Amino acid sequence: MTISRRLQVRDYTIAQLLDEHTALTTDQLAAALFDSGTTCRHRLHALRTLGFIDRFVRHRPAAPNPACWVTGSLSARYLALARGETPPSPSALRARQDRTYASPILNHLLGVNDFFVSLLAQAWPSGPSTATS
Repeated sequence: MTISRRLQVRDYTIAQLLDEHTALTTDQLAAALFDSGTTCRHRLHALRTLGFIDRFVRHRPAAPNPACWVTGSLSARYLALARGETPPSPSALRARQDRTYASPILNHLLGVNDFFVSLLAQAWPSGPSTATS
């Protein structure tokens, strides 16, 4: 079975959001696109297993350590091809992920993304599931 058969409309939306916003936490993706945090975590794990998205956990002493999701090799390839661009090489994608992980402004980025997710969640007329069905 090809991977495209296993992907849902919401999965492509996740890929676009990760590309546009560099990194989003599990809670941010759950608030934006899912009715349930558990459903979100299960879907993100399945997408990571497929290689569609990737994640990292930034360990900071005495601070929350949320999982941060980033584009994976398959979603980066899909997004580039959809834009008529050459897909990134695996090393270029890994470098982008590493830059995100090591960024001194990652906390700021995640805070800005919290604001964005709040706006997005409010924009859905009857919750996130109606926008992704």
